[in-house]
Amino acid sequence: MTPEEMYLTERLDVQIAHFLKKSVQHRRRYKVLKITEIVAGFLIAVFCAIPMPGDRYRLISVALSSLGLLCEGIINLYNAKENWISYQKT
Repeated sequence: MTPEEMYLTERLDVQIAHFLKKSVQHRRRYKVLKITEIVAGFLIAVFCAIPMPGDRYRLISVALSSLGLLCEGIINLYNAKENWISYQKT
């Protein structure tokens, strides 16, 4: 293998490792946020179905819906899914 080929191979390996690392990071971020959003949505329904005295269930529901909205906003703001797919394809 010529020095030029070695240089290109080493350079390519570094780039592949970089894109693989970024793909894993974005996939993990997307999945954590999406699972949190799904769990929050599920718990909203559960807390609304359970009779609780006072306004506790409303506060819990508002907090959980805010958490779900925050997760979806972060996913959209940072394009986690699109970045994950883009880095995986590259």
